[in-house]
Order: sequence, then C-alpha cells, then structure tokens
Amino acid sequence: MTTKADPTTSGMHDMRSSPRGGAGVWSGYSTYKIIKDLLAVCILILLVVMNYLNISVIHVFDKQSISSNQHTGPEPKKMQLRMPLIPAKTKRVTPKKAITTGIHNSSRIRSSKILTTSQSHLLVEPNDKIYRGDLTGFNSAPIVDEKHKLLFFSVPKVACTTFKFLFRRIRGVSDWDAQDSMERKGLPHNPEWNNLKYLYHYPIETANEMMTSPEWTRAIFVRDPKTRFLSAFLDKSVGNYGSFVTERCCPDAMKCMLDNYPEIPAFMAIKSCQVEGWDSRKNTIKAMWLEGKPCCSVFKECQEKTMNVEGFLETIETCHDEHWGK
Repeated sequence: MTTKADPTTSGMHDMRSSPRGGAGVWSGYSTYKIIKDLLAVCILILLVVMNYLNISVIHVFDKQSISSNQHTGPEPKKMQLRMPLIPAKTKRVTPKKAITTGIHNSSRIRSSKILTTSQSHLLVEPNDKIYRGDLTGFNSAPIVDEKHKLLFFSVPKVACTTFKFLFRRIRGVSDWDAQDSMERKGLPHNPEWNNLKYLYHYPIETANEMMTSPEWTRAIFVRDPKTRFLSAFLDKSVGNYGSFVTERCCPDAMKCMLDNYPEIPAFMAIKSCQVEGWDSRKNTIKAMWLEGKPCCSVFKECQEKTMNVEGFLETIETCHDEHWGK
C-alpha cells in the first residue's frame, strides 16, 4: 500500500537538513557570530581603557607639563629650518622681554631661562645645552635625520667620526667621507661645513615634538670609560705629534706657533722640530728634538708633560675638552 507523504513533515525535514535554509542552523550560527563580535568589541574597549590608564600614570609621575595633544593631535606641519646660533658675545634677552624663537634673518638669539606662558609646557627649553648648542664643541646637540625620524646624540671617542660619515652619506653628500683639520673645514665635525642638521636648526616647538613624540627615535652609543679615556690619550695626546693637546692645553706653545708658523697646521710645526735619531740605550729609533729652532723648546716642554698618563691627567684637570669630559 502506498503511503502519502505528509507535506508539513517533509518541509520541516528539508529545512533542517538544508545548509542554507535551515532555520535552526541559521539561528545557531547567528548567535555564535553575535557572541564572537561582542567579545571582540569588549576586548578592544578593554585595551583602549588600559592604554589610557597607562598614559595617565606616566603623566602623573613625569612631573613635566607635556600636553597630551602631542600624542593625539593632528599631523605636524612641514618642519622649517632656522638659522644656527650666534657667538656667545651676543646680548642676552632680559627676563622682562619675551623670548625670541623661530626663524631669524641672520642669527639665533640666546634666550634667558625665563619661559613665556605659552612655552611653560615644553620639555626642551630654549636655553638647554642640547638645543642652544655648545660653542666649545660639536657634539652637544643631536643630529636630526628627518627621513628616518631619528635624533642621534654623538659622543666623542665613541665612533662619532664614523657616525657622521654615515649621516652625511644618508643625506647624499658627495664627499661624505672627507676628513680634514680644523684649520680648514673641520670635516666631518664642523656643523658649518658638514651639511648635517641639528636640533637647534628647528623652532623650539618642533624640537620638543622630536624629543617627545613616539614616532621619533632617540639614540646614543656609549663606551666603557676606561677604554674611552685610553682612546682619547692615544689619539689626542700621543698621536699626530701631540698637536691636539698642544693647541688646546699649552698656551705658550700655541702663541709661539701662531707667531712663527701662522701658515701651517700645528702638527707640521711640531714635526719640523723633530728628527729621527738612534737611541743607543734602548737600541731603537726615537724622535729627537732640534735645538735652536723657534718654538721647539716650548713644544718639547709641553709634550714631555702630556705624553705620559700622569701628566695628561694633571693637564686635563684644568684643560677641558669634550673628548675627555668637562
């Protein structure tokens, strides 16, 4: 006997078995998807809250009035260069006057330590050494690499020459590996000739953005103090006929050299006072000082003191230079 299929039962069976039209399956899938999306939204909200709390704690303990718009504000405008600072003899701005920053026609005015109300939130102040630069050295202010958003603090006797070669090459300088004496251009160290940008080339607000923004990287390399001191002694006091220390730490020798050898570098003047001679006591060739030639006696007196570690240590106590600290 033929049994007639119940259309109602058949339809329900088809809906359950169908992967697309089954109401039960579709309802279960929707519930699972909704729960999954809600969990994702909750996790995202939790991460945002945690991030906000971390930033708040940093602001509480930082004790620096850095406005939060440095992290969440709009994209900064294109950076503008400004002129480097002028010599130290420039008249300082009195506290009653407003601090002058930004771009100047011919020079940058050193400002006083008093900040205007609009600048009171700044981490880097106009009178900070890393911003105003140091007229006695070339490594106080960091080098700026805008392309890679990098601030690099070079340290003397910590491969600073090699790093400056690198940054000059990054900037596309043709003679990036040029190196000469301070009597010429002082490459690659002299900012007037090395084609590098430093922090003090930018307005104070831009400099603060570079020093605080998480989009910028601040880097420095350090060295063991003992090996750094040894490097300074061998390079500046012993190497190159001791001309570096002679120029900076022996004023009598420097004055005599300027009076008698104004046209040649210091190392050539010192070299002209020495000849190679045989030391029979040590069975070796050593430099012998000439007698009667201008400046040779003062050169000899200076180097006999500075070309040994004890004399060098005594000399640098009063003769300050960035290569061995201040």
